Amino acid sequence: MCGGPKVKFVAKGQPPNIVCIDPKCEGARRERTLGKCPTCGGDIMVIQSKKGKRFAGCANYPKCKVMYPLPQFGRVVPSGEACDACGAPVVKVWQQKGRPPWVLCINMECPKRGPKKSEEKKE
Repeated sequence: MCGGPKVKFVAKGQPPNIVCIDPKCEGARRERTLGKCPTCGGDIMVIQSKKGKRFAGCANYPKCKVMYPLPQFGRVVPSGEACDACGAPVVKVWQQKGRPPWVLCINMECPKRGPKKSEEKKE
């Protein structure tokens, strides 16, 4: 860590998180990074919107517009792996104590996810 001051960050539906206030701090950046962008190779970061929703987006935002939705509740932890089908980061989502985490690719259009429910009804 950089040794700078830290604050307790409380987001709706999330457990409190203590983070460094310096956005360039390597430790704070590591906590928010989920993996590498499959398009440009930049970092995919956890971002909190002004309305309290969270999503994952590329750190090279104006140039690269890759974004993925994230579950709104639970703790999102990077697994350090990339999806072998689409290249997007794979994360673990801890929802409740005593239950195993979800392990999922954050790309909603990933070929591994299978057909959507609306497509299944059409057949």
